[in-house]
Amino acid sequence: MSEDPFYVAEQSVTIEGTNTLHISMEDGKTVYEKGSLIATVYPDDATEKRIRRWTSSDSSIMKIDPISGIIKAVSTGEAVATVETFEGLTATYTVRVVYDGDIKADDGSILHYEEGTLLKNQFYQENGNTYFLDSNGK
Repeated sequence: MSEDPFYVAEQSVTIEGTNTLHISMEDGKTVYEKGSLIATVYPDDATEKRIRRWTSSDSSIMKIDPISGIIKAVSTGEAVATVETFEGLTATYTVRVVYDGDIKADDGSILHYEEGTLLKNQFYQENGNTYFLDSNGK
């Protein structure tokens, strides 16, 4: 703690931003969505409001730039982003990574996802054609 009479200590830090990242396909290539997280230090008049670093609980699901808080999908699942201030306060934020749209399966077939949910046992329309998606989503 500073001996400066005008020093105002941090009391808390919060995170807001992208809470879901998508993995999709565009022109036959897999696209890994990027997003951003923003940390806010309170009180507003805190003397030291700098962020020391951002980290991801699982970089095999979501990568995070340690300085900017820019996040990128790597694979499906959930990962927790943690921010740490220079005064040692931390906050966490959970990010989901899901498939969205048409995804090429390992066997070469196309699976259809909507916000992480595999569409199956239903009709599906694409480019004016109607298809039935079986219990495997194909």
